[in-house]
Amino acid sequence: MRPLWLGKKEGALLRGNALSDYSQHMVAAAARRTKLLWAGVIGIALVAILWWLLLPVSAYHLQIVRADSGKVLWSDNVQPGEVFLVRYVHSVELSPVLEFFMVGDDGEIVATESRTRSFGAGLPHEKKGITELAGGYYVMRGLHEPVGELHVQPSYLHSHTLQFKGVTVHLNESPYAREHLIVRAQQPPRWQALLGGG
Repeated sequence: MRPLWLGKKEGALLRGNALSDYSQHMVAAAARRTKLLWAGVIGIALVAILWWLLLPVSAYHLQIVRADSGKVLWSDNVQPGEVFLVRYVHSVELSPVLEFFMVGDDGEIVATESRTRSFGAGLPHEKKGITELAGGYYVMRGLHEPVGELHVQPSYLHSHTLQFKGVTVHLNESPYAREHLIVRAQQPPRWQALLGGG
Protein backbone atom coordinates (compact mmCIF):
# COMPACT_ATOMS: atom_id res chain seq x y z
CA MET A 1 0.00 0.00 0.00
CA ARG A 2 1.25 3.52 -0.83
CA PRO A 3 1.65 6.06 1.92
CA LEU A 4 -0.63 9.12 1.91
CA TRP A 5 2.26 11.44 1.99
CA LEU A 6 5.07 11.72 -0.51
CA GLY A 7 8.57 10.90 0.36
CA LYS A 8 11.51 13.03 -0.59
CA LYS A 9 12.20 11.01 -3.68
CA GLU A 10 8.61 11.03 -5.01
CA GLY A 11 8.11 14.74 -4.20
CA ALA A 12 11.26 15.71 -6.07
CA LEU A 13 10.12 13.65 -9.05
CA LEU A 14 6.71 15.30 -9.09
CA ARG A 15 8.21 18.74 -8.77
CA GLY A 16 10.65 17.92 -11.60
CA ASN A 17 7.81 16.82 -13.88
CA ALA A 18 5.78 19.95 -13.06
CA LEU A 19 8.79 22.17 -13.79
CA SER A 20 9.46 20.23 -16.96
CA ASP A 21 5.85 20.68 -18.14
CA TYR A 22 5.97 24.38 -17.24
CA SER A 23 9.27 24.96 -19.06
CA GLN A 24 7.98 23.11 -22.13
CA HIS A 25 4.88 25.30 -22.10
CA MET A 26 7.04 28.45 -21.80
CA VAL A 27 9.34 27.34 -24.62
CA ALA A 28 6.34 26.59 -26.87
CA ALA A 29 4.77 29.98 -26.04
CA ALA A 30 8.06 31.75 -26.80
CA ALA A 31 8.32 29.88 -30.12
CA ARG A 32 4.76 30.97 -31.04
CA ARG A 33 5.57 34.59 -30.16
CA THR A 34 8.75 34.43 -32.26
CA LYS A 35 6.83 33.00 -35.23
CA LEU A 36 4.18 35.71 -34.91
CA LEU A 37 6.86 38.39 -34.65
CA TRP A 38 8.62 37.13 -37.78
CA ALA A 39 5.30 36.84 -39.64
CA GLY A 40 4.58 40.47 -38.69
CA VAL A 41 8.03 41.66 -39.78
CA ILE A 42 7.74 39.80 -43.11
CA GLY A 43 4.19 41.11 -43.62
CA ILE A 44 5.26 44.71 -42.99
CA ALA A 45 8.26 44.26 -45.30
CA LEU A 46 6.04 42.88 -48.09
CA VAL A 47 3.57 45.75 -47.71
CA ALA A 48 6.46 48.25 -47.82
CA ILE A 49 7.92 46.62 -50.96
CA LEU A 50 4.50 46.55 -52.66
CA TRP A 51 3.93 50.21 -51.76
CA TRP A 52 7.38 51.12 -53.17
CA LEU A 53 6.70 49.20 -56.40
CA LEU A 54 3.39 51.00 -56.92
CA LEU A 55 4.88 54.47 -56.46
CA PRO A 56 5.58 56.28 -59.72
CA VAL A 57 9.21 56.69 -60.69
CA SER A 58 10.47 60.25 -60.61
CA ALA A 59 11.43 60.27 -64.31
CA TYR A 60 8.89 60.65 -67.08
CA HIS A 61 8.63 58.22 -69.97
CA LEU A 62 7.58 59.34 -73.43
CA GLN A 63 5.19 56.59 -74.48
CA ILE A 64 3.20 55.48 -77.49
CA VAL A 65 0.19 53.50 -76.28
CA ARG A 66 -2.86 51.93 -77.88
CA ALA A 67 -5.90 54.04 -77.02
CA ASP A 68 -8.22 51.03 -76.73
CA SER A 69 -6.13 48.93 -74.35
CA GLY A 70 -3.51 51.29 -72.89
CA LYS A 71 -0.82 48.81 -73.98
CA VAL A 72 2.57 50.52 -74.17
CA LEU A 73 4.04 49.95 -77.66
CA TRP A 74 7.12 52.14 -77.28
CA SER A 75 8.71 54.04 -74.41
CA ASP A 76 11.83 56.07 -73.65
CA ASN A 77 12.97 58.23 -70.73
CA VAL A 78 12.23 61.91 -71.19
CA GLN A 79 13.08 64.99 -69.15
CA PRO A 80 10.86 68.07 -68.97
CA GLY A 81 11.95 70.48 -71.70
CA GLU A 82 13.01 67.76 -74.16
CA VAL A 83 11.55 67.99 -77.66
CA PHE A 84 10.25 65.34 -80.04
CA LEU A 85 9.11 65.62 -83.65
CA VAL A 86 6.10 64.09 -85.35
CA ARG A 87 6.49 64.06 -89.15
CA TYR A 88 3.77 62.92 -91.52
CA VAL A 89 2.24 63.46 -94.93
CA HIS A 90 -1.13 65.18 -94.79
CA SER A 91 -3.78 62.84 -96.18
CA VAL A 92 -5.69 65.50 -98.18
CA GLU A 93 -3.00 67.99 -99.19
CA LEU A 94 -0.37 65.24 -99.58
CA SER A 95 2.21 67.67 -98.26
CA PRO A 96 4.73 67.06 -95.48
CA VAL A 97 3.93 68.32 -91.98
CA LEU A 98 6.48 68.61 -89.17
CA GLU A 99 5.19 69.25 -85.66
CA PHE A 100 7.52 69.80 -82.72
CA PHE A 101 6.39 69.06 -79.18
CA MET A 102 7.99 69.56 -75.80
CA VAL A 103 7.35 67.77 -72.52
CA GLY A 104 6.33 70.30 -69.88
CA ASP A 105 7.35 70.28 -66.22
CA ASP A 106 4.14 68.49 -65.28
CA GLY A 107 4.48 65.89 -68.07
CA GLU A 108 1.98 67.66 -70.31
CA ILE A 109 2.79 67.67 -74.02
CA VAL A 110 3.10 71.16 -75.47
CA ALA A 111 3.13 72.09 -79.18
CA THR A 112 6.09 74.40 -79.83
CA GLU A 113 6.50 74.60 -83.61
CA SER A 114 4.71 73.60 -86.79
CA ARG A 115 6.01 73.46 -90.35
CA THR A 116 3.79 72.90 -93.40
CA ARG A 117 4.24 73.35 -97.13
CA SER A 118 0.64 74.32 -97.75
CA PHE A 119 -2.53 75.53 -96.07
CA GLY A 120 -5.79 73.63 -96.34
CA ALA A 121 -8.16 71.25 -94.60
CA GLY A 122 -6.73 70.14 -91.28
CA LEU A 123 -3.64 72.30 -91.59
CA PRO A 124 -2.84 75.43 -89.59
CA HIS A 125 -4.66 78.46 -90.92
CA GLU A 126 -4.27 81.04 -88.15
CA LYS A 127 -1.23 83.13 -87.42
CA LYS A 128 0.16 82.02 -84.06
CA GLY A 129 3.51 82.71 -82.49
CA ILE A 130 6.22 83.79 -84.90
CA THR A 131 5.27 83.00 -88.50
CA GLU A 132 7.76 82.95 -91.35
CA LEU A 133 8.56 81.25 -94.63
CA ALA A 134 11.76 79.23 -94.37
CA GLY A 135 13.13 76.47 -96.60
CA GLY A 136 9.86 76.12 -98.48
CA TYR A 137 7.85 75.67 -95.28
CA TYR A 138 5.38 77.92 -93.52
CA VAL A 139 6.88 77.91 -90.05
CA MET A 140 5.11 78.84 -86.83
CA ARG A 141 7.50 79.04 -83.86
CA GLY A 142 6.99 79.87 -80.20
CA LEU A 143 3.52 78.35 -80.08
CA HIS A 144 3.52 76.96 -76.55
CA GLU A 145 0.09 75.32 -76.91
CA PRO A 146 -0.59 72.62 -74.28
CA VAL A 147 -2.20 69.56 -75.86
CA GLY A 148 -2.03 67.18 -72.89
CA GLU A 149 -1.81 63.93 -74.82
CA LEU A 150 -1.31 63.65 -78.55
CA HIS A 151 -3.82 61.43 -80.38
CA VAL A 152 -2.78 60.07 -83.78
CA GLN A 153 -4.11 57.44 -86.15
CA PRO A 154 -1.36 56.80 -88.70
CA SER A 155 -2.03 55.23 -92.05
CA TYR A 156 0.24 52.70 -93.70
CA LEU A 157 -0.11 54.63 -97.00
CA HIS A 158 2.21 57.53 -96.15
CA SER A 159 5.26 58.08 -94.00
CA HIS A 160 4.41 58.95 -90.39
CA THR A 161 7.20 59.04 -87.82
CA LEU A 162 8.00 60.12 -84.30
CA GLN A 163 11.60 61.21 -83.81
CA PHE A 164 13.18 61.49 -80.37
CA LYS A 165 16.84 61.44 -79.26
CA GLY A 166 18.02 60.20 -82.65
CA VAL A 167 15.48 57.33 -82.71
CA THR A 168 12.83 57.21 -85.43
CA VAL A 169 9.65 55.27 -84.70
CA HIS A 170 7.80 54.44 -87.95
CA LEU A 171 4.16 54.87 -87.02
CA ASN A 172 3.02 53.84 -90.52
CA GLU A 173 4.30 50.30 -89.87
CA SER A 174 3.15 47.50 -87.60
CA PRO A 175 2.22 47.56 -84.71
CA TYR A 176 1.32 51.25 -85.00
CA ALA A 177 -0.35 51.66 -88.42
CA ARG A 178 -4.13 51.98 -88.51
CA GLU A 179 -4.35 52.10 -84.72
CA HIS A 180 -5.67 54.92 -82.56
CA LEU A 181 -2.50 55.84 -80.65
CA ILE A 182 -1.79 58.18 -77.77
CA VAL A 183 1.60 59.83 -77.36
CA ARG A 184 2.03 60.87 -73.74
CA ALA A 185 4.59 61.55 -71.05
CA GLN A 186 3.88 59.54 -67.95
CA GLN A 187 5.49 58.49 -64.69
CA PRO A 188 4.90 54.74 -64.72
CA PRO A 189 4.83 52.69 -61.50
CA ARG A 190 8.25 51.32 -60.49
CA TRP A 191 7.26 47.71 -61.21
CA GLN A 192 6.44 48.64 -64.80
CA ALA A 193 9.68 50.59 -65.22
CA LEU A 194 11.70 47.73 -63.71
CA LEU A 195 10.15 45.27 -66.15
CA GLY A 196 10.95 47.54 -69.07
CA GLY A 197 7.33 48.41 -69.82
CA GLY A 198 7.58 51.99 -68.63
